Amino acid sequence: SEIARKKCAAVFQSFDQSNKLLDERPKTLVAYAEYVKHFNEIRKQQEAMEEEKEVVESMYTLLKQYHVRNTQEDVLQLEMMHTKGNDFTGRKVMEANAYIKEKREEMVEALTTQSNTVEEHARDL
Repeated sequence: SEIARKKCAAVFQSFDQSNKLLDERPKTLVAYAEYVKHFNEIRKQQEAMEEEKEVVESMYTLLKQYHVRNTQEDVLQLEMMHTKGNDFTGRKVMEANAYIKEKREEMVEALTTQSNTVEEHARDL
């Protein structure tokens, strides 16, 4: 039960941190680039995160089969992990991907403008 509790807390944290990063909506070019970097890292970890969630679910199913009673805190933590995990899979990743695609053109334009400004300053020197 203790192992399942700790594993559940770790998986919850992983989903919670990823969801918070994906909720950001950067406005500047530098922040946008960092956001895309984080998004790509999270996407690489997505399958492993979902597998970890399944491991926790299996642990609690096994505990239930052996008639091990879970505390209210354990049940609540498992429900919260489910909520964060489902939110991550069902919404956060898709919304972040849509935001990145939506803002990409705007950020390329901003980069082009900055590049042109630097070139003009360089010519003036």
